[in-house]
Amino acid sequence: MAFVITRHFGENIVVEHSDPVLFSRYLLPGTKETFDALNLPSDMYVLCVTYKQDQKGGGGDTQIFITGTIEPNETIKHAAKRELVEETHFAAERNSYMKKINKVKNTTWYSCEVKNLKFVENPNEINQRRLGDFFKSASNFCHNLFDRFRSTQKKRKNKIACIVYGTREEMETLMRSFKGFDSTKTHNNDDIVGLACLSVENAKKVIDVVLTTKSKELLLFSF
Repeated sequence: MAFVITRHFGENIVVEHSDPVLFSRYLLPGTKETFDALNLPSDMYVLCVTYKQDQKGGGGDTQIFITGTIEPNETIKHAAKRELVEETHFAAERNSYMKKINKVKNTTWYSCEVKNLKFVENPNEINQRRLGDFFKSASNFCHNLFDRFRSTQKKRKNKIACIVYGTREEMETLMRSFKGFDSTKTHNNDDIVGLACLSVENAKKVIDVVLTTKSKELLLFSF
């Protein structure tokens, strides 16, 4: 039985396997309680992202859920939409498909069903166009205000997190729905090189292990 489904952005194959997976220990506030409250069936799957391995052999880990930082010139919901498309190359077809489900400390949580996503080949164009429209409409006075807001917002480091979920079949369809491309050409994707998904049951196991162990090392998890 395959426990993890993965696809590298630069390849045209989807890999299903039960081998140990290297997971990030990075969890935002409210991860466990938000995921539990969503009450998804254990055999549903959640979307994750996989990072590039560096020259020193570090990285190469998979992170559960989509996460990111809210920029000073955007709303919380736009931040969630932007991070989703930058990290996965998929966007919600409608704004209403991105549902706010929780707020814990500095983190706002959203959920989105995988069947409501569409592939976006070049996320840079979308973000540049939105930001360009915003700055064209702003006065010099507003620019000064945003500069001040930027400095305080960076200190706060307000975050978003998005839980993308669906059936195994829906996840496989998502994984197979795009042609291979060079993810290094995507601005601000944090060296994310591919997607992965695992069952809700196994995602909860990974989260529990991360929360109950104090090590800062990446977690090699065997299902």
